[in-house]
Amino acid sequence: MLSKPLKSSFFSNSIQVFFPWVAIIAIMVPMYTVTTIVNAYPFQNSFFTLFEWHGFEMIFSFFYTFAMGYLLVAGARWNNQEPINRKELILLFLFWAFEQLCLFFSPHLTLLLVSTILLFCYFFYLLVKTLKDYLDRWKILISISIFSLCKVTYIIAKILKDTEVKHAVYELTTLLICTLTLRHCSNLIPRVTKDQLTFSKELTVPDWLEKSSNLFLWTLPLAILTPYKNLAAILFFTTGILQLLKLTYWKFLSGIKFTMAGMLHFGFLSIAGGFIIKGFSYHFDFLTDGRATLHLLLTGGASIIVLNIMIRETLSEDKLGMRIIIKAMYFFIVLGMLIRFLVPIISPEFFIKSLHHSMGHWTMAFLIYLITYFYLCFKKNYKSSL
Repeated sequence: MLSKPLKSSFFSNSIQVFFPWVAIIAIMVPMYTVTTIVNAYPFQNSFFTLFEWHGFEMIFSFFYTFAMGYLLVAGARWNNQEPINRKELILLFLFWAFEQLCLFFSPHLTLLLVSTILLFCYFFYLLVKTLKDYLDRWKILISISIFSLCKVTYIIAKILKDTEVKHAVYELTTLLICTLTLRHCSNLIPRVTKDQLTFSKELTVPDWLEKSSNLFLWTLPLAILTPYKNLAAILFFTTGILQLLKLTYWKFLSGIKFTMAGMLHFGFLSIAGGFIIKGFSYHFDFLTDGRATLHLLLTGGASIIVLNIMIRETLSEDKLGMRIIIKAMYFFIVLGMLIRFLVPIISPEFFIKSLHHSMGHWTMAFLIYLITYFYLCFKKNYKSSL
């Protein structure tokens, strides 16, 4: 079941502050990027190219903003305590806003670096405070620290004009996002699918498959860093196959028919399939055209899971109208991802023309979420179960 919507008082918790901004980033960044490319507009940024800015926003802003919104509320729930107070949340938002302003308007990369470090330090402090009695807190703290370190290293590499390091950090960050998404889904998919299919027994994966899939998943950074293409291809391909096998134990063909469980299954499938295609891409260059595989992993897999969690935390599926709205979000984000992934591979001559369609459908999912969320926020009976 979906959680009940959150109460409407602004700055009451991090989800209400940051989830709308996640949606706004998802709408504005692709829209601005595609419009600039198609119309050949000049890009007004003193240190990033258009594609560097787009990549930074979508990886380090979109996913990082989501992590701040989700973890500070979910962490408090896991730890049986109240979320951070209003003053702390306002200060965190100001640090975040300062970084966003530096990203687009600052003439100096050093200022962006300082704003990024300040944001991480304060977010990390709030996470430690929120998770102080949570048994698995170190997994979350280490993951966020690595994510933040990648973000800082990317900016430093840009300052030093080290293209090789910058590219490696980008790849490693993508891998980290996909890995954390798969690990979270491994707990979420069986439970949600079991509830929607009303199964009496748990949907469990054999121990050998769970251990082997995790082993290969956590060795994937080696595939990014190794100079041996065959080794990298084998690691990605095997990891993807093992993850796909897990889906068969979670009733994939039945679960994908339901909206909420289906989004989780499809997101997981996109990442697993993306790993397999990534493995093939080491020997078939056309699979990397238009960064198709990257977009299958991120605008497909990880973003679909992000939208699913945002829906679960803020909207309620108990009315027919809301169920239709959620189905529409599911439809548009999947359609946008498929266009963005398939066209540059199958018909590269239509790639530029297709960007409007892929961007339009993908952003439509987040636009529907944003409009629905704000509408519910201003309803008098919009209350929280937190």
